[in-house]
Amino acid sequence: MKNITLSIIVLTVVIFGLIMAYSNSQSNLSADKSITETTIANQKKIYFDDLSPVMYFWSPLCSWCQKEEVILNTIAKDGFRVKSMNVYEDSSLYDKYTIDGTPSFISEGGEKLVGYQEEVTLRDWLKKQGAKIK
Repeated sequence: MKNITLSIIVLTVVIFGLIMAYSNSQSNLSADKSITETTIANQKKIYFDDLSPVMYFWSPLCSWCQKEEVILNTIAKDGFRVKSMNVYEDSSLYDKYTIDGTPSFISEGGEKLVGYQEEVTLRDWLKKQGAKIK
């Protein structure tokens, strides 16, 4: 009897969680216009440059990408740039470049750097890839 009661409680919690997740996703869809405006603003960041040999896969909804932005802003002062690859706007980028998550960096030579990177690590890697262009 205790196992059945526990199973019912767990099932109820799981169903409630799914309902809440669905509800949040629907409210995010209705806020799509503001996200697009934010994304357009993000496209004009000083560390974005289409001439960079390094693609930066990111999403405006990714908390690690937001933390990475601080690092990118810091090293941009020294001329490091990345090409913006917004996976929120184009989810086909995941399959096209075999991206497992954001943030991710891929050089023209195919080298990958996956996940949030500290300043020294990212700076050294970008320098090695020739992404210091200004």
